[in-house]
Formats: sequence, C-alpha cells, structure tokens
Amino acid sequence: MSRGARLRHLGTRWREMSKRELVDAVTARLTRPVEARVARWRDARRDTRAPGTATPLTLEKMFHLQVDDIPDSLAAQLPGLADHIFAHRFDLLGSGWVAVRYGMRCRGLEGIRFAQSPHAAFDRAGDWLADQVSTPNLAESQRLWRLAIEPEASTAYEPIDWQLDFKSGYRWSAQTWYRDIRREVQRGRDLKVPWELARMQHLPVLASVRALAAQEKLAGISASACDAEFRAQILDFLATNPPRYGVNWACPMDIGIRLVNWLVARDLFLSSGAVFDAPFEAALARSVYEHGRHILRHLEGGAGRRGNHYLADVAGLLFAAAYLPATAETDAWLAFGVQEIISETGQQFHEDGSHCEASVCYHRLSAEMVAWSVALTLGLPESRRRALREYDCRQHTVRPPLRPAPLLLAPVPGSTDFSPFPDWFWERLEQMGQFATDVTKPSGQAVQVGDHDSGRFVKLHPLYECTTVAAARANYANLDGYEELADDDRYLDEEHLDFRPLLGLLAGLVDREDWIRFAGECRLETRLIRRLIGAPIAARHPQTLDAVGSAQAWQEARAGAARVPPEQYQKIVFAGSGASLLADLTCRGYPDFGLYIFRSPRLYLAVRCGASSQRATAGHAHADQLAIELQIDGRDVVRDPGTYLYTPLPERRNEYREAAAHFVPAVAGHEPAALGDDVFSLGEFVAGTCLYVGSQGFCGEHERSGLKVRRVVSLEANAVVVEDWLEARGPGEPRLAMATAATRGRPFSKGYGIRATTPDPAPPGARP
Repeated sequence: MSRGARLRHLGTRWREMSKRELVDAVTARLTRPVEARVARWRDARRDTRAPGTATPLTLEKMFHLQVDDIPDSLAAQLPGLADHIFAHRFDLLGSGWVAVRYGMRCRGLEGIRFAQSPHAAFDRAGDWLADQVSTPNLAESQRLWRLAIEPEASTAYEPIDWQLDFKSGYRWSAQTWYRDIRREVQRGRDLKVPWELARMQHLPVLASVRALAAQEKLAGISASACDAEFRAQILDFLATNPPRYGVNWACPMDIGIRLVNWLVARDLFLSSGAVFDAPFEAALARSVYEHGRHILRHLEGGAGRRGNHYLADVAGLLFAAAYLPATAETDAWLAFGVQEIISETGQQFHEDGSHCEASVCYHRLSAEMVAWSVALTLGLPESRRRALREYDCRQHTVRPPLRPAPLLLAPVPGSTDFSPFPDWFWERLEQMGQFATDVTKPSGQAVQVGDHDSGRFVKLHPLYECTTVAAARANYANLDGYEELADDDRYLDEEHLDFRPLLGLLAGLVDREDWIRFAGECRLETRLIRRLIGAPIAARHPQTLDAVGSAQAWQEARAGAARVPPEQYQKIVFAGSGASLLADLTCRGYPDFGLYIFRSPRLYLAVRCGASSQRATAGHAHADQLAIELQIDGRDVVRDPGTYLYTPLPERRNEYREAAAHFVPAVAGHEPAALGDDVFSLGEFVAGTCLYVGSQGFCGEHERSGLKVRRVVSLEANAVVVEDWLEARGPGEPRLAMATAATRGRPFSKGYGIRATTPDPAPPGARP
C-alpha cells in the first residue's frame, strides 16, 4: 500500500472512532514502537514458551462423538481424505491436493514462482531445527521433535513446512519475530496459505477416520496410526513454531481457530478410545495456554474495526479458558469470552440476522463462531459456570474492559435453566440461520455477495464432489500445471458454497425441524451439539421483511423510464417456459444487509441493494449495488463471479470487486467505487436505496458523484424483466452500459484461489 493510500486508510478509520477510541488509538500508535523494541529484545534472549509448572496443565473434555453420528456420505469419503492427511497432502485456497514438505517445488501463481527453498536434512535428534528456530527456542523445539517421532509414535513421519506459501513457493521463517512479518502486498505471495494450513481444520476429519478405524470399518487404516498422526502433526507444529516467531503467530484470528480445532479434534479422538501419553498432553495444554495468552494480548478489536477477526479471537479465548484448569486468570478469560460473544453478536449481526461485513460467506463464518461459542458455554460443567458468577475482573487488564462479576443470567427459552445469553440473543441467533437458508439457491449453492475467502471455523463435515484429476484440471485454471496426482486418480473437489453444515450446527442449538431437513446429511454437528447441551432451545420462528412500499410506489418508481433517451435506458428479458414462475412466490427482505430474495418452485432471484459494510472502507464489500443473481428451474442464469484472490494479485482482486464484474446497471466511464492499491477499501462507496419490494418485483436506485441509476426488476409469469435507466440531464450525458456483458471475462470463482477455466457464457434465455 502506498503512503498516500495508508494515510487515506487511517483517515477513514479515525473518522469512525469515538473520542475515547481515538485517544486509545493515538496512544497505542505512539507507544507501540517502543513496546515492540523491548518485547523483541526480550524474546530474542529466552525461550518464548510459557514456563513450566510443578503440576502440568490438563485439559477438559467437552464434545463426544459416536460412530453413528458420521453420515454414510462422509464415511464414504473418509478413506480418500485419510490418504491425503497421512501423506500431508492438502487442498487449500485453490492449491489442488499438494503434499506440503520442506524443499518442495511449487507450481507458482499465474506465472509467479519464488525460488525453491532448500530441503532440510531431518535427523532424530533434531539438529536440523538449528536452521529453523531461534537459538533460545532450540532445545525445547528439539525435545518436542523427538517426542513427535519417538518409536512408539511414528518412525516414518516427515515434517510439514508450516511457513511455506505452497502455491507460490514464498517461505517465511520461524526465526523471524512475529511483528516483523511483512504484511504489505508482494506480488505472488499469500500469507493466507500458511495461515490456512496452520488452522489444522483437517484434524477433526482425522478424528472421524479414527472413530471408524477403531471399529475396523476402514480397511488398511488403524486407530493407532490415526493417533500417532494426530499427535505427531501437533508436536511437529509446536517444535517448528515457537510462540511469537514465524508467520503462524502473526494473526490472532488464525491462532484462535487453530486452538479450537485442536481441542475439538482431541475430544473426538478421546471419544473413540484414544489415549495420549502425558508428555504430549502436557505440551498441548501448555500451547493452548500460550495461544490464549497471545490472543488476549493482541485482540483484533481496534477502535471502530471489530469484525470476524475479533469474533475468532474471543471465541478462541473462550475455548482456551473452558478447557484449561480454573484459575483467577482463566476464569477472567472465560467471563470475557462470554461477555464479548454476547456483545459482538449484538454489534456485528443486524436485527435481521445478517452480518455487518456485507458478505454472505463471512456471515457463514461469523455465525459458526457464535454458534460453537454458545454451545460450549451452555455445555460448561457447573464447576466452570461458577466462574461466570465469581470471576475477578481485575485480572483483565486490556481493552475492551471486563465488567465486574457476575455476568447477568437470563431464562433459557423453553427451559427452567438460566444462561448468560439475554432474551434478544436467541432471536438474533435464529435470524442468522434464517438468513443462511434464504441465501441458498435451489442448486444448493449460496449466492455470492461480497468477499468469499473459503473461511470456516470448524469443518466436521467438509462437503466434496467426487471427480477425476483430469476433470478438475479441465474445470479450474488454478490447476494449470498440476501434476501431484495422475489424471485418472480420484479428485475430491470441495464445495465451498454449501451452507448445510452451518444449519446443522445451528439446529443443534435451536429446535428447528426445518433446519434439520435443510441440513440433510450434515447431521454430525447437530448430534455433537445436542449431546453437549441436552435439549435445544425453543424456536421462535421470527419473521423477516416481506414487502417495501405500495402498489402506488411501484408505479411511481417505474414511471421515469419513459422520460429518458435511448442511450440512458436498457432492458433485458430472461424468458422462462412452462408453468408460471410466480406460482407460490415468496419474498424475504434483509434491509440491514441490503439483500432481497424472491423464491418460487421455478424461480430464485436475489437483488443486492443497501448497506455496503459496517464501516466506510467497506473491506469485504464489492461494487455490486443493484446486482442480481438469478436461477430458473435450478439453472444459473446470472451469478456473481466470486472473489478469487486478495493480496497476491491486486489487479485480480479489483477485477472481481469492480462494477463490471457484477450484473449491475453500469455507467460507462464511471466506476462507483475507488479501486486502488488498498485492496480492502472501496473508498466512500454509497449504498443503494430500495424503493419497492413485493409481488410485482423490485425497484431500487444508486447514486454516486451526481449520477443516479435506477433498476426495476419485474416478475412476470414467464419472464423476469430487468429495466435500467439514468435520470435525464440533457445532451452529452454518460451512456448506460449493457448489463448483459457484465460478468464476461471474469471466470467464476466458487472459493478463494479458485478460478474457472473459461468465463461464464452470456445469460441463457436473455434477450434485449
């Protein structure tokens, strides 16, 4: 980011702050460099791990898995997934299934490939680690490495290179202090790749493999081999990623997600009979404590900037506190985590249930964080619930502050029990689930509004389409040059736009039979949560907006079309055939998010019109005001092209954010957003205004820089008619670009790093 862009970015942030927040921000900016120098000097001279205690830390057990919880569809894919996990082969962020190891040759990203890093000469004593970690951390890293490969664990284990962007080949170093990790854009490299790997979201899947293997239901895979692999991967990570060193300590969000996946996976392993040795348990518990302490000291809740990162921080802290032994410190963590989950649910999720960051897929991620945190809190044993009444708020010394004890309790709907969650919270939680169902098209994929980085919190049941390597290579441009597997090998292609696991998770908390039906085979989360909390919460079935304006408003909104010259007007008709598109039509509105959805047995239409983001920079929003997604008879007619990438290729980032990437009424020569080298800002992007939503269709408008564009979408028995026009202002006005060509040249991206081989064709059935 250029100096000018940074100054504009800071200016935007500071305008959003209260006076107190601004004082805190300025103080932090002045004191942080001095604090960093002192901390860097201190960490360079000592082992950065937490000091040992006379009594090793132990971990609680919360979640319990039964073999019958695993659906047949997942069980059928577990052998293939197990092969990948044991081979350290991962498919993350568009990489394809790639074995991640030291010294590997990476394919590169769109022709950008960094020099191959040297292969490490592994030895049992751990001498190879002298080139990997700082000297003060070396002795303990070597001890952990020897523990990872001790004969009774795994003699053939090959370490994973956790510091590598295994798409581009760029490698960070675990000898670099975490605050010295450079985050600015460098073409080709992507911090998200090692971060995603180090979330270790494959470990809960390995736990399901172990459960079936324990009952001899997976040929050639033993439970003991699963135990050894789980144990070795975690110890490998601990040995090569000492606290506060390397890329995997640079982002608190990912630290929180990692520790949650460790803890959930460990619970599921123990459920099927795994027994881990005391040295491993002690090392894991110590690292959970280190993770929690690091998160608390680096909360991503800067003034005016809280979003999904902060949710992940407090959720991770909550899990760490719940699993660690009760102390004055961890009791304060626990109370703070519950307090902030409640507060942030109210702050980040609108009254209509949608998330504030203007992204459907970030709504899914954030809702998962809230749901897992609620389940954990409801499932706390009485000994830990007591901490919510008796904690010492003086143990908490960072901002935001922890309120004095006790946390207020409220009745649980449909129960005689009490919980820290207020009455409004349950309705908000239910609205989150309703939003997730409504944004899912008949094809089973969610609409894409805003960014999509494939982010998940815990993946108990990842969903895949089984195809071949040859077919995957033909479908995805990001697999160009892929040679890891043979063309006729089976390829598990993950479906990143399927929200059924989220609904299965929420159905574990709320008694909604319609959500259970929606989730279908994704029942693992439902059963796991209900086994923890007992009976689900009574449902309320809150209603969402179904109409805006009146019939008169509809007529008035359409009236302007007759007064504009031809170059300022366009019309396109999406024709259907057969039974009426309008039979059993329903409409759901999410005005806080800015999304309106029409659905019938033959029709699905989503219209984007409203808020851009929770903040002026609109970090995860796109220039998509008045865009539509349309399916007729389950077939995509118009769809959003997705996201593709963030920082590695800024020009690709902007290609997928700009108005021309979306089916919008675009004004020739006028981009409604300020797209530049700050890839998480749209500038002063203006929201759209909804004028009418109802049985006739939709009407809305968007204005920026004095240019007002109006869109009317009329619903007819056998057609969806889209009309756009500019307000008439005399000769020489800009022309209205035809929306029919909007997404051409933007190959579809169903998840981060994934890019179709060819652009979408022109919308079928459309005629001007």
